[in-house]
Formats: sequence, C-alpha cells, structure tokens
Amino acid sequence: MRKWHLRLASACIFAIACQAFGQGANTKVALGLRVGAARFDADAKKPDFVPMYSGVLSYSLNPHFLIAAEAGYAELKTQEKAGFASRIIPVEAELVFRLLPFRKVTPVATLGGGGVWWRAMQNGQAIGPPAAPTKQDGLDLFLKSSGGLTITLSRQVSLNVGATFRYSLTDALDQIFSGDEKDAVISMFGEVNIKLFSRRGERDDDRDGVLDVLDLDPRTPEDDNGYLDHDGLPENDAAKSMADLSALTPGPKAESAPPIVIHEPVRWAEAGQPLRLQAEIFARGAMGKIAVLHRERGTTNWMIDSMEKSVANSYSTVLPAQAVHKQGMEYCIVAVDQKKKGLGYSGLPNRPNIIQVLSNPSRWRAATSFVAIAGWGSAAYLAFRRQE
Repeated sequence: MRKWHLRLASACIFAIACQAFGQGANTKVALGLRVGAARFDADAKKPDFVPMYSGVLSYSLNPHFLIAAEAGYAELKTQEKAGFASRIIPVEAELVFRLLPFRKVTPVATLGGGGVWWRAMQNGQAIGPPAAPTKQDGLDLFLKSSGGLTITLSRQVSLNVGATFRYSLTDALDQIFSGDEKDAVISMFGEVNIKLFSRRGERDDDRDGVLDVLDLDPRTPEDDNGYLDHDGLPENDAAKSMADLSALTPGPKAESAPPIVIHEPVRWAEAGQPLRLQAEIFARGAMGKIAVLHRERGTTNWMIDSMEKSVANSYSTVLPAQAVHKQGMEYCIVAVDQKKKGLGYSGLPNRPNIIQVLSNPSRWRAATSFVAIAGWGSAAYLAFRRQE
C-alpha cells in the first residue's frame, strides 16, 4: 500500500475517534464471546469448516461507533491433505460502525486488522524443519472486514451474527506454495455481548436507562411499564400501579385521584430531527392541561409545549428539530384535570426524563455505508479472484 494511502486512512481514523470522544456521554464497555465456523480461502482444495472461538472486548464511544479488540483460535483443515491443520491465534483491533443504532436490529460493518501467530501441524504435531526455504510457523498480519447484524435483547445483552473475511500477508497458512497469492480465512459467527459498565458520571448500575444520580433505587431496575418510569424505582404492577388505576373506578377515592400518565421514556434522539412524544393519560373527569416541559441539559429554563389528543386516551406532540439540543435534553410530561384534583406526571423538574442526543447522524450513516462498501467490496474481490 502506498504511503499516501496509509496517511489518508490514519487521518480518517483519527478524525472519527476525535468526534466520537466528543460525543461519548454514554460510553459503555462490553465483553463478548464469539463462536463460529471458519475455513481456508487459499490454494487448498476442499477446505473444511472448523470451529473458531474468540473473545471480544469493545468500547462504545457513541451509538453509531465503537472500537473493539478480538483474540481467537482455530485449527484450519483441508480434505486435500489428510491429517494437516494450520493452527491460528489472531489478535486484532477493529472499528465497528452501526447503521441504525436506535433500532432493535441494526446492520453493522467493521474494518480492522492485527497479528496472527500460526503453526502448520500434521497429525497433531508441529511439522519438522522444512527441506526447502519455506515457513511452517510464524507471526504475520491479518487485514479483516466483517458485516452482520446486532440484535438487542435487553439493555445489557445483545446478540451479534455475521461473517468475517481475513486476508493474511503470508502464503504459508495452507503449506501450498503455488504462485504468490496470499492466504485468507472466511468465518461465520454468533456472539453474545454483555455490557459491563458506563463511563464515570453517566453510571446506570442497574441498567434501566435511569442514571444513578436520578435513580431512587440504583440497585433494582425499573419495571418498564410506562408508569413512573422516570425515577428508576419499580412500582410492582400488582401492588401499586394497579391500585392507582383502580382509583379511577366510581367511588370517593376516584373523585380525588389525580390523572395517571402512562409513558415510555425516550432515551435517545438525533440532532436536527423532530422528536415525537406520546402518552396515554387517564382521569376520572374531563382533562384540563396536558403539557411537555423540556430544556437543554445544563440549563435552567423550561420550554412548554401542549399535547393534543389523538384517539381515546392517547395524547402526543412533536417537538421541533431546534428543540433537540446536541448537549442532550430533559423533559417531563404533566397532566391536570379540570377539577385540579392533583398532578399526573412522567418526570418531574428535579427528576426528569433524560434524552441523549447524537449529533451529525447523517455523517455517521455515510461513514457506515462507506466502510461497508469498501470492506465488503475488497473482501469480495479478494475472495473471488483466481489463485495463481
């Protein structure tokens, strides 16, 4: 590769990392266990698929971008040479781009590389000194590209599935030295990924989406039923929230019951895009005022937007793009009936719902698309070209 190629690639990686660190308000560290099947893409004929195992440590800088390190193990085999195996232990770093990070299922593209220690084996033993000046073990380099899907199972656990193409800078992995083509490895994998902790100042130990500084019970996760989900304290459906809902039935208790706001808090938004908020609101009598209080994180003044009824007990509003601040947002939904019996709410000024806002989403989508096209295109070319 020419020097200017290396300089351009280094500049791109540095620019992406600087921008990502500037947006790292919700940094996460995660550990993954990857299991898959790998095979030669080399001079060897009829390569076998063999198990490949690896561990992955990742550092998420923002929802679109993370960096990761992977260490793996496999013994590659081919039907052409009975008893032969090439033992590989790759240790690599990679840049990971997620196209639609706010979706439960998001496409992923990666570029990376690193070192690989390898040894040619015959019937479980290292092959002896070669008669010709050829390598039978050593330390070489891998360049890698992969793609797949990340499926979010919970706030803590995700499942990654995909395929990886590794291009080595040696022609000795399969111990067939025809031509000067380099050997490669193709693998398919599934990975269980578990988030470990957040950056200091943005901790969420029970991983319920409510930061510890606002969480009334940071050791027990919120029950995510839409009822008072802003405070991080599980309400216990059967005991508390259902008791409050029963207050809406006819009787003296119902007459004094405040409105009940059922709202699933929004945790992420994109800068420059309108934000839709909706809630179901129940009251014994006619509704009075229903509003959204919102402000930029770190400021003191609240803006107020009213919510309009759509169908039945559903209310919604759309905040304009200029209200979605890059520094993040805080908001509350409040409701008062006409008799002013009390206040129903999701979020309070001293304990609001917090939205992390991702800036420059179009740039990240463009970067992800570029990485996917460049990586997968190069892998396809190298995989399908004819070995000499």
